[in-house]
Amino acid sequence: MNKNLSVSLEAINLTDSTQRTHGRTDIQVLTVTTGGPRYMLGARYKF
Repeated sequence: MNKNLSVSLEAINLTDSTQRTHGRTDIQVLTVTTGGPRYMLGARYKF
């Protein structure tokens, strides 16, 4: 915005995909997680 104010936006997993954790082989699925999309909005001001 200016030299003292900054704004940030972050988006994770916009396509709502699943996350899988595998063991020793691809057919050994340990966990499957569906978290959905996440958004983060931040602001920082320097004095």
